[in-house]
Amino acid sequence: MKLLAYFPIFGWFFPMFLTKNEAASWHARQGFGLFVHFVLWSGVVWFVAHAIPRFLKPFEIILLFSPITLYLVLLLVGAVNCLRDNIRESHKPLPIVGKWSEKLPV
Repeated sequence: MKLLAYFPIFGWFFPMFLTKNEAASWHARQGFGLFVHFVLWSGVVWFVAHAIPRFLKPFEIILLFSPITLYLVLLLVGAVNCLRDNIRESHKPLPIVGKWSEKLPV
């Protein structure tokens, strides 16, 4: 259930609202916070990328793929942390978005 928490929509719903497992709920907040940051960052990058002149098109493409790459890397880090939590019985927040996600009121 904890690993499912990093997948959007259904992955957050089941651990947050249908289980009483505090660890699964914590990971669901981490996954939800990661997705919110991804959406916001993608919007900002989209506006910035479209302000770049045409002759810098390769830089625009790299800039547009940066939020996707960061999201996938942090998703993998979250999954690894989730599997390690079973061994050490403590939570390690995601880099960049983890501390903010812990404060979510969900």
